Amino acid sequence: MGVAKDFSEHLEPFLEWLDAAEKAAQAQETVSVDPERIALQIEDQQSLVEDVLGHHNDQEAIQAVGQDLLRLSEPGEDRENLQHRLQDVAGRYQDLCDHSQAHLADMQDALPLSEQFYNTHDELQSLLQQVEPELRAAEPTGPEAEAQVNVCAIRYTLFTVMIMRGSEFDYH
Repeated sequence: MGVAKDFSEHLEPFLEWLDAAEKAAQAQETVSVDPERIALQIEDQQSLVEDVLGHHNDQEAIQAVGQDLLRLSEPGEDRENLQHRLQDVAGRYQDLCDHSQAHLADMQDALPLSEQFYNTHDELQSLLQQVEPELRAAEPTGPEAEAQVNVCAIRYTLFTVMIMRGSEFDYH
């Protein structure tokens, strides 16, 4: 029964860690649109990925001891339960590993996009602030010029509203 005891001693703490890590992964926020917030989320996610990968040897040890126990077990319901339990643990660990790495990749992809968006927004806002006094000071000549000024003003207003609303949405 030394193999069974060894298996239990490895399995129980690993399952406690796995449950906690799965809960932590499920409790994660969606990826922010703010570059500074994304950078912080990436740091947190990297810690989770490192933790998950750091338990790889534990997972392999549980599988090895479990396989030894299966070889020593008589065919029957207990052996099948053990085999299902090993598959469940391996599947849960692999799912956590895949999910945490994919979520990190999503964050790393989102960061440059968010930075580019905010940089473009700042450049456009600066440009519009420079041009606006000239447009307001200009004397429109005819209905076409006045319409163009109105279109620019409407576009600026819509763009500003979209930017403000855009900060309310998150990437997934």
